This record gives sequence, C-alpha cells and structure tokens, in this order.
Amino acid sequence: MYVMKSIIRIVLLLIGVLSIGCYEDKGNYDLVDYNKIEEVVLIPSLSNTAVYLGDTVRIAVSMQYKYPDRDTITGFEYVWKENWEGDTLGTSRVLEYVPGEAKSYTFYLHVREVATGITTRFSFSARVSSPYSSGWLIASQRDGKPCLTFIRRDSRRNESNQLVYFWTDFVNIYDELHPGTPLNSNALVGVSTYPVSYSGDEVIVFHERGEGEILKGTDFSKMMNLKDDFMGGVLPSGFEPVSFARGGYCDYLLGKDGEVYWRSNLNGSSLAHETSFMDVPLYFPGGSVIDYFVDMRIYEAEFTLMHDKLKNRIVGCANSFSSSGMWNGKMLNITNTYRPEEFVNILNMEGYKLIYCGDYTNGKSFVNILKEESSGNYIYQNFKLMGYTADFSVTEANREIFAGSELISDNTVFFRLRRSSYLYFGEGSKLYFYDVNSKKVKLYTDFGSGNITQIIQDAEGTRVGITLDNGNFYLCEAVSTNVLGAENPGAVGILHHLSGLGDIKNMVWKWGTYSSMIGNRY
Repeated sequence: MYVMKSIIRIVLLLIGVLSIGCYEDKGNYDLVDYNKIEEVVLIPSLSNTAVYLGDTVRIAVSMQYKYPDRDTITGFEYVWKENWEGDTLGTSRVLEYVPGEAKSYTFYLHVREVATGITTRFSFSARVSSPYSSGWLIASQRDGKPCLTFIRRDSRRNESNQLVYFWTDFVNIYDELHPGTPLNSNALVGVSTYPVSYSGDEVIVFHERGEGEILKGTDFSKMMNLKDDFMGGVLPSGFEPVSFARGGYCDYLLGKDGEVYWRSNLNGSSLAHETSFMDVPLYFPGGSVIDYFVDMRIYEAEFTLMHDKLKNRIVGCANSFSSSGMWNGKMLNITNTYRPEEFVNILNMEGYKLIYCGDYTNGKSFVNILKEESSGNYIYQNFKLMGYTADFSVTEANREIFAGSELISDNTVFFRLRRSSYLYFGEGSKLYFYDVNSKKVKLYTDFGSGNITQIIQDAEGTRVGITLDNGNFYLCEAVSTNVLGAENPGAVGILHHLSGLGDIKNMVWKWGTYSSMIGNRY
C-alpha cells in the first residue's frame, strides 16, 4: 500500500510539473505528442516593426511544424499581447496594432494547439518613434503669432537601391497639432530643447514678459508652465527666462537680466520635474551678467560654460549626468598659466571682444574668435579645459590672426563643426568655411539677400542648418569633399530650402532622446 501511494504521488507530481511547464513555455512537453512549432520566422516583406507614432505595427510570421500534415489552420489559436498576461491586441497569426506611445515594444504571440491545449509563446520587438523626434526646430514670430517649425530627415531607396535622403517640413507644427490650446500670445523669444530620458525629450518655448511653456517633445503637447519649476509656481521678481542648459543632475536657466538660476535633480538621466529651481541666482566673484550659454557638449564635458559680459570672461559650473556628487552646481575653478602673447586669457579678456566660443570635440576642446580692440585684428585660438569635478586648467592653448579676417565683422556668425576640421561662418548673405588644417577660407555660397543669423550642425555633424533674418532656412552638405572641392559648393551642396518663416528667433537641433545625443545620430 505504501508503495502504491508513493507511485500515485510521483504521477501527480509529474502532471503538476507538466502543467506548469506548458503554461510558462519552458518547452518540456516530452510526455505529450503535440504538433511542436519548430521555427518561427518574421516575414520582412509583410511586416513593419519600425514605425512612427500613429502608424500601424504589422508583424507577420511563418511557422514550421513538427507535423506539417496535421491541421495547422484551424488547429491553432493565436493571441497577441504586449505583456505576458496583458490585454489582447489581436487573435490572428498576423498582428496589426496602432500603439499609443512612442517607445520600444515587445509583443508576445501565444500559440495554442486546440487538440492538446498546449500554449507556446514567441516574442517580437518593434520600435515606435515620434514623427517629431530628431530634426531642426525653428522658433519664429510669423503673421504676428508664435510659430514652431520642425524639419525631419526621411529616406527612400532609388531605382539603384541606393539610400536617398529628403526632408519633410512641418511648418507651424504646434498649431497644426493643437489648434484648441494655442501657445501664449506674448511675442516669442526663442526655444530650447533637451532629452529627458532614453525615449523622449522636452521643448521650452520662451515668450516675452517671462512667460514660458514646457512641451512634450514627442507630440508638442503642453506639459506645464515654466514657472511651475519654481517654488510655489512663481518666477523670481523681474526674472524673464530666455535660455536653458541641461546638465543632468543640475540644470541652468538664464534670464534676460543676465541672472542664472539652477536646480538640483534627483536623477541625472531622467528629468521628472521633481525639484524646483533655487530662489537665489548663481554668484560669480565680482558679480556677473551672463548673456549666453556656450554651445558645447555638456553631456561629455560635465560642466557648463557661460559668457559674463560684465567682466568679459568665461565662467562655468560643474555638473554630471552620471554622478550626483556635491560638486554639481559648484562654480568652476579655472587656472590659466599662458602668457597674453600666447593666449587671450578667457578669465579676463580685457581689450578683446569675444565674437564666438564653442567646443569642437568632446566638450573640452574649444575655439574662440576675438577682436583685438587696439588693432582691429581678429584672433583665432584653440584651447582645452582639462581637470576633474570643478577644478580645470587651460591646456594646449594657441592663438593666431584669423585667416579670414578681411571677410568678417563683429556681426559675423560662426560655428565650428564637431569632429571635423571646418569652421563655418556667415557674413551678411554669404556663407564661408575655413579649413583649420590648411588655414584656407572658401566661399560656400551667397544666398543673395538677408543676413545669416545662425549656423548649427545636425546630429552627425555632416550638414549645417542656416537661418537668415528674411525668414529663410537652408540645409547644406558640410564635409563632403565632392561638395567642398567644387568650384561653387553651394550649387551642389544645398540640400533643402524653406522660406516664409517670418522673424526667426532661433534654431536648435532636437535630439529626441539621450541615445541619439550620446551616439551623435538621428
């Protein structure tokens, strides 16, 4: 009797193990002769697993069975879920589903054999991107109202199966998407954009009189007012925000009056607006009036530089996206040991006017264009900032008379491409480029009218976007030897043109996600 009870227990135990194995798809079905699915293959020609938000994800698969001669049409049931036990998305072998969020998805196909009740699960990935993730974002005052324009790069295959890029314009994108909730009616000042996670970003729209709105980057919908990032939802008295710099564990907000406020964040790589900006502005010895944040790779540099026009110097604060150390937000201690004839000291540029400052590698190698007031000469100089946390030294510094001095003025617009040898600059309607290796300047093109107001590069650093004060935007190839070596680069290098944008306030590159920013990609 004892032996018989033991045998019964063992049989019941085996049945229990078998049931759990089938449900959890552990593949231990040796005791049941079922029509095992030997292989599942995605059919690329019938599937679409990389789509824009609002489009349909389609996953079509082919299956190979252990017993292909059995009924494989009505003999199986199919259920698609996003999670193992989530809501049912579809009940056919082919999934057709319109996701409601821009992110990476894992879809699970539950295949149940009717005869045995055995269910096998398979997973498939899909990427749903925002149609407005990465691209050029232009803020302008158009027809008396604030206007946001987004320009996206798209691609197709030509008859020779070569990849061809083209650009799609979304003029006045906010009003097109959200006609019932217009932007603040105060005149537009500009726009800033920054990643807040590895799947999304935000946009700040600055208006006159201190008004500001924070938009969700995936669809430009309103999230909150900028003032809500201050204690009690009130801006400091007289403070009118005009620019923002994302620093990971701390951020900086610049006002029209030259004051900078900052906040400490709880997470360096995911901004959730959980903390408020301090109610006391940053202080630099001797006082300061900050007029702009230096254009740089803050993520890699782990500090943010600013120009103080009161003392004519470069100042900055430490920050990090990876460490919440106590030095975040601390004023940089920069040491310079170079003599004036070797290098114009960025800590005291008395006698010089700073025309341009920007980084061109990993956020720690910089180029300056300065005008020597006594001689009228324009100076080109390079330098590095090397150090750790908040202590840095000027290294590898040099200066020279700029080779294109006779072509520029105090109003010339500059941009040094990152990870290439070209400095682009615009004087009036003319666009030039300077090769820092050969020290030669060449005219790229003359747009014919208007004055160039801004030049910035795209994600890959291979193209430049140019805005003019007559409401025009141009996109140009920036590093192609075939273009730059041509007699008239502009005749073959202008890729895209958009006009009628009104009074353009500024242009930014919209990364969309941290992944794109870190990898310098679309």
